[in-house]
Amino acid sequence: MRRGARLPFPWLPLLWALSWAVYALYFQGQWVYGARPIVHITGDEPHYLVIATSLMRDGDLDVLNNYRQKDYQAFYPYHLGDARSPEDMHAVYGRNGGLYSKHGLGLPLALLPAMRLGGHGLAIVFMMGIAATLSLQTYLLARDVTERRLPALAAWVAVAFTSPLLLYADQIYPEIPGALLTVIGVRAVLRGAGASTLGEGGESHRGAALHLGVAVGLLPWLHLRYIPLAAALAVAGLAVFLLPAGRPTSERLRRLAPPLLGPPGIAGMALLLLNWRLFGGTLTVDEYGALGVQNLLAGLPGLLVDRQFGLLVYAPIYLVALYGLPLIRRRLPGRQGGTIMGALGLYVLFIAAFSEWYGAYSPPSRMLVPVVPLLVVPLALALERWTALRFRLVFIALLFLSWSVARLLLDVPRLRYNQPTGRSELLGYLSAVWGRDLTGLFPSFIHPTAGTYIWLGVAALLTWALGRALTAERHRPLARSTLRHRSAGPVERRPLVRT
Repeated sequence: MRRGARLPFPWLPLLWALSWAVYALYFQGQWVYGARPIVHITGDEPHYLVIATSLMRDGDLDVLNNYRQKDYQAFYPYHLGDARSPEDMHAVYGRNGGLYSKHGLGLPLALLPAMRLGGHGLAIVFMMGIAATLSLQTYLLARDVTERRLPALAAWVAVAFTSPLLLYADQIYPEIPGALLTVIGVRAVLRGAGASTLGEGGESHRGAALHLGVAVGLLPWLHLRYIPLAAALAVAGLAVFLLPAGRPTSERLRRLAPPLLGPPGIAGMALLLLNWRLFGGTLTVDEYGALGVQNLLAGLPGLLVDRQFGLLVYAPIYLVALYGLPLIRRRLPGRQGGTIMGALGLYVLFIAAFSEWYGAYSPPSRMLVPVVPLLVVPLALALERWTALRFRLVFIALLFLSWSVARLLLDVPRLRYNQPTGRSELLGYLSAVWGRDLTGLFPSFIHPTAGTYIWLGVAALLTWALGRALTAERHRPLARSTLRHRSAGPVERRPLVRT
């Protein structure tokens, strides 16, 4: 990486502080500018807080008494979970008769210190701290893969301060911690690949292996649906750290196997033992409906352009990321590009294969939050490669439009939440304000029709044509990666990824 692509060290804490301040101001802004009623802690959030409350007050995971005693009223002053209905309490009975939440234990454990010190208010502040750390790691990921500071910074701003990350920074959901672990794991693989192909290693190599091992081990603790992400990172880690030349050496196994395999082994065994003790087996990921290949017909396009939950509806800036996706394999050699594309592809396919791919009652694009920060890579690569004025103007226009949507969701917070009915609260509100019916501007993939797919085909054709018009010109050639395989000959330049 060129020295000019790096920010001096004092700037990194400042980027963290800036991110936290933006998230805190956005959260506080809804109480100053937002129209009432303001939807605050809702959806699955109070159920995660109930688990933390049970751990804090009772020292156990049995939540039945906490629902009966309405311990949740400090943070959710409404009815939450009929104590006669385990399903309404988001819980299942265990092997010993106790009632245990079906939600992952990782987030409540992480929230426990904050809950003890300052209740749910400090827990929200803690979540914004995690989001700020994710923001910083997202910038570092963009910096790892581009040799130009401005594209990295512009891509970071586009990802960190638009939907969905901006909307989830204060939410009590496992999505932001899951995204943080994903980015840490991907960066560890990139560093390991750089060290392997350049014959480097040492303590930095062991550190990267440890970071990856911890990320892989903790992801399933947050939610079982993150297992595909953990699996993609684990396979990439094995290929990069233990099998860079096709077979491991005894020295490599001795140095790298413990930090790489130890944390996921310990964390996985602990999770299995906990589930066996509570339930007599492992729970299944069935809260999002049936899993089937046929669901991809609605799930894949729905995750992007569904009028209620689609990523591009609330943050059209990610259209630039779609244009940049093919650049990943051209810019990052072999296992580096494969790691990013593999994590993105496997997770998105897994989520889209559920019949309820939209993630129920929550801010938009909840299910994509763990991998959205990875889109900073194609965003940065697109900004690095295509430097024509009209491309940059389109980028700025899409970013401004994304910020405009985020500002509207600050002014009218209830518009962030949709029931899966096919009717968009956002488009319905704009229709009433502007006096024009905008509800059909985007299709619904909750109950798709033939017209839905006609719209999709036309939109895909127009998007492709726009991409051709924006990029079919003289452009800055991609810098050839210095992370080559040994067979490519000696390398004299500095490695692309910091090691």
